[in-house]
Amino acid sequence: MSLTRSYARALLEAAQEMNLKSNDLDQIQNELNLFVTTMNSHAELSESLSSPVVPADKKAEISQELTQRLGFSKLASNFIALVAKKNRVSFFQEMADAFLEARLQAEGAMMGSVVSADPLQKTDLEELATSFTKKFGKKIVFKAAVDPSLLAGLKVTVNGVTYDGSLRSQLHQLRDRLVYGKSPAFH
Repeated sequence: MSLTRSYARALLEAAQEMNLKSNDLDQIQNELNLFVTTMNSHAELSESLSSPVVPADKKAEISQELTQRLGFSKLASNFIALVAKKNRVSFFQEMADAFLEARLQAEGAMMGSVVSADPLQKTDLEELATSFTKKFGKKIVFKAAVDPSLLAGLKVTVNGVTYDGSLRSQLHQLRDRLVYGKSPAFH
């Protein structure tokens, strides 16, 4: 198990021991994401929490002060302070992602990713999730990303399988048919 998954699993287990409900877990997830956003938008804060020169206790103190100002839950605040104290802030985005994945797995759901040429609307993402939920018989939650090189369409990955409906992929298939004949699999 990777470092980020270990931290995420520990946070989820602590939340489960506290008998936190789904809404509370949503709040913790939102707080983790807000912390990542705050770190990314404040270089000085990021440097302070990542610097080997700043003592571990000071990092924990800085993170506690920040999370208190932002009104974070005690569990999220303590978790972030622990991560800062252990000099693991550079892995925090991965920890937040791993927490969501562990939570979904515990709830019997799966994580998927969708890459599009342009940002997707929330309703489009929800429709896609509904379609894949029906296909797999499990709730699917998508993490969205943008890649303009796709030109148009989507590239969806669920459970290790990629469904490539991008224009770039279609153009490559067309090129292969023109160059290699009807069946590009035999070139």
